[in-house]
Amino acid sequence: MKKKASILLLILFASFAGFAQRQKDPAILLGSMPGSTVTRAQLLANPKFTDKNGTYNVTHFTITFFPKGHDLVGPFFTNGNALSVAELSIIKSLATPAKIIIDDIKATGSDGQPRSLNSIELKVIE
Repeated sequence: MKKKASILLLILFASFAGFAQRQKDPAILLGSMPGSTVTRAQLLANPKFTDKNGTYNVTHFTITFFPKGHDLVGPFFTNGNALSVAELSIIKSLATPAKIIIDDIKATGSDGQPRSLNSIELKVIE
């Protein structure tokens, strides 16, 4: 009897675990970032979020800068899919290496439905 109960619990757990898995985020990139390390020049040359698959459009996000040896700058709430003039100015003068956290990323899919995407952490090197 215990064996049957254990098997039943295992089947129930396996079926619910499949539904609980988080769907992968689309390939959202800030400019041409190759991964989690970017240069200042890459960020300045490509200041827009893009989806390399062309499925999602970023509608807004929050960005916070953590320059080396200084207090954090931000957070800044940004509408649209591009860094603002003020944010670009901060990147130009950012002491490196620095960390940038982009969170509260909202995007719409090709179906028009809004989605929340995972946070992005970038290390900025000169």
